[in-house]
Amino acid sequence: MKKNLRKLVAVGLLVLVIGVIVKIPARVALQLVPDSVLISGASGTIWNGRAGAVLVSGIYLRNVEWRTKPFGFLTGKLALGIRAAPASGFVESDLALGLNGAATLSDLNASIPLSVFADAINVPNLSGSTSLQFDYLTVLDGVPTSASGTVQIADMTVPMVHPGSLGGYTLEFSDFENGVIASIEDTDGVVDIAGTLTLADDRSYSLLAQLAATSTTPAELTRQIEFLPDGNAAGQHELRLEGSL
Repeated sequence: MKKNLRKLVAVGLLVLVIGVIVKIPARVALQLVPDSVLISGASGTIWNGRAGAVLVSGIYLRNVEWRTKPFGFLTGKLALGIRAAPASGFVESDLALGLNGAATLSDLNASIPLSVFADAINVPNLSGSTSLQFDYLTVLDGVPTSASGTVQIADMTVPMVHPGSLGGYTLEFSDFENGVIASIEDTDGVVDIAGTLTLADDRSYSLLAQLAATSTTPAELTRQIEFLPDGNAAGQHELRLEGSL
């Protein structure tokens, strides 16, 4: 009897806590958000609300809507279903916020202009389009720490590399040691590329790829590729970049 009573009390307290959370205005709850995240036009409640604009890690989103998923509290996380819009396109995902500050996106489906990421990755005038489909993507302090999903890039333009379109590429992300790794392949790119991008949780990154000019590669790009380390037997040249985010 006492055991059942304790369970009833626990359930009652949980319902009470959830009931209080339901009524917390969004503008009050969002005061707990880190200063690195800028939010404007918040309305509704922490349970069901929206924000006119959100700027995080250099990425701007508008018309952000969320709905709290109560079962997330049982795992010690704030779980939300979110929808948002960049300059064009859409973002849909479930979001779980852990006590350590980690944010995990699951069932992520998005279509986003590449220009949204230009400031975040410091590539001026980046353009093109990208679609993202992830089973999960965990980010801590602005760095991906766990991921399983695909990024499709189309009609990419990087003026600092070449003024014209570089075509399309695919990145397949998965977990790797102390971070994530992505395989990179061209789909209809003007350069034949196969490589890997590694992102470590200490914010370091490493890009290792083999490049080769094709019949569609502009002459200017072909000359740039030829300046890379000597090609292998297949006529490919090595591109290696390392640094920190």
